[in-house]
Amino acid sequence: MDTSSAIETPLTLENHKVQLKSPRPVWVEFCLHFFCFGLYTNIWLVGKIREFKRIHNESYTPWLWFFVPFVPLANLIALPKFVRSLNKLEDEAKVERWNAWKGFWVFGIFVLSVLFNISNHYELKQWMLVLIFLVWAAFFCVANHRINAAKIRIERFEFKPNRFIFSVLEMVLLVLGVPLMLFIIYLSLTTEIFVPGKSYTSTDVFKSENSGYKFSIVGDGWRQVAIGTHSNGDAEVEFSGPLQD
Repeated sequence: MDTSSAIETPLTLENHKVQLKSPRPVWVEFCLHFFCFGLYTNIWLVGKIREFKRIHNESYTPWLWFFVPFVPLANLIALPKFVRSLNKLEDEAKVERWNAWKGFWVFGIFVLSVLFNISNHYELKQWMLVLIFLVWAAFFCVANHRINAAKIRIERFEFKPNRFIFSVLEMVLLVLGVPLMLFIIYLSLTTEIFVPGKSYTSTDVFKSENSGYKFSIVGDGWRQVAIGTHSNGDAEVEFSGPLQD
């Protein structure tokens, strides 16, 4: 009796297993996308495209995807391809296809990318910037969850254990990004939400009770704050506005 085929089959399957990185908890991915100001997203996208190429031999050039989040129009071209590759993975895993919220996922990332570009030229309110990064991180965590849910169902994949929760590069990004993001959150709370003092709108006129001068308020979102908030204490009156500049 020839048992060679019976012996070779499992060995052949074992040798042809695709090695992938082990899925990480959602909170780990969220922290990286959020606290690294979207820069981790570029690295993440390259890694996922490299996985898609390895899994299905797709004709991708992974390093080019590093620049996709920076260019709003590139999102509209590249991300639908990303979703199609994810759907192929889900088909193999025999799970329900993700329709990317019927295109809203792609469009949402496009809008967020536009806002990122706007913030480079026009200052946004601090709380708006924090909100943008929160939504950005949540969007990509959803996609990451869909990928992981499909990967763990496919037997031909072999997961390499994560030696550490974060890589060296990720740790560097977090060390730089976490304090800066926490500082922005602090500013948004102390200069926009919990700022004491009288509020003014563009229809108001400020009148000094001591010096007898007055002037019109230009723009909304101004508050009179304590002397020394923005000066060394020698100002006659101080205001905080809606923007840091």
